[in-house]
Amino acid sequence: MVPGALGAEAAKSTLASIVRGWSGSEMAMSTYVVVIENAGPNYSAYVPDLPGGVFVGSSVAEVTANIHEAIELYIETSLECGENVPGPSSHVVLVDVVI
Repeated sequence: MVPGALGAEAAKSTLASIVRGWSGSEMAMSTYVVVIENAGPNYSAYVPDLPGGVFVGSSVAEVTANIHEAIELYIETSLECGENVPGPSSHVVLVDVVI
């Protein structure tokens, strides 16, 4: 885990409580891939499966919090508008190379 990043369990429990608030019942939990990039003086993040935004922060922890909030708002807005929420379909593979 990246120091200062939100733990996966904390993020899941937060999102689960929000989803329960919308629907009154438990919904399935989804895990989305978040790409965080070092953008020089700050960090940027985006979710390949949820188009439409790049979010920034001055640290990995801040950009993680920002993207977590953005995912929640994306899902909330989509549900309120009667739209389908795209499910996660991206995969992460780490590739080791010798330089």
